[in-house]
Amino acid sequence: MLPIYIRIRSEYFERDSSIYRLAITQNTLIPSLKNQTCKDFCVSLSQSPMDPRWTSRKAAIEAVCHLYDSDPAEQRIEVEVGDDDFLCPTFIESLRKIPFQKENSFLSFPNGYIFNDGKLRVWRSKENIASATMFVTDLPHIGRTIEVTHETSWIYVRHQMNSNLIPVQQIVGAQVNGLSWKGWKESLVAKYCKTEVKQATSNGCKLEPGRSKKAFMANGAGGARRR
Repeated sequence: MLPIYIRIRSEYFERDSSIYRLAITQNTLIPSLKNQTCKDFCVSLSQSPMDPRWTSRKAAIEAVCHLYDSDPAEQRIEVEVGDDDFLCPTFIESLRKIPFQKENSFLSFPNGYIFNDGKLRVWRSKENIASATMFVTDLPHIGRTIEVTHETSWIYVRHQMNSNLIPVQQIVGAQVNGLSWKGWKESLVAKYCKTEVKQATSNGCKLEPGRSKKAFMANGAGGARRR
């Protein structure tokens, strides 16, 4: 059985941005990890010690799952997610049902939902947003893709700190009412998506996503946050 490692993209250098994204994470990814039906996975957190909420972010993840610091095992399934995604409760369990491959393979999870403007809709990813890699040899990848659709789904949460813009015409799926996944609280997530975080200064400062992106790109880590 291959070990499963989840890498979380979560790296910020500005105080208000860091506070805001941590609040989103605590209401999306963290409850989804906590409520997985299969607990057989480890997590790593892609963050910088320069993050003003470095300690808080790490502690929030450690409270619900095991964090690893060293390089993962040679043979593994490696999943990369954003810190604002919500994974369905059977996400890890369904990965365990994938037949063992004899070569390195890409896994894609096209069945998903998008939470945008307080509404949840059926959505199929047009980007490489939900995916994983199966490492079983030390040879290069052959480019094989396995579509995993059975009980493997996720919610792509859109809010004011998303890095990539998605044209309105791409959000065409049917609206979903009352998704009953354990840990998913639609109204609470909507509240945090609309929150404007203030800096602790006498004048106050509204959240400025553009300023954070510039700082992030300047530090050469632009690939870690793709949304």
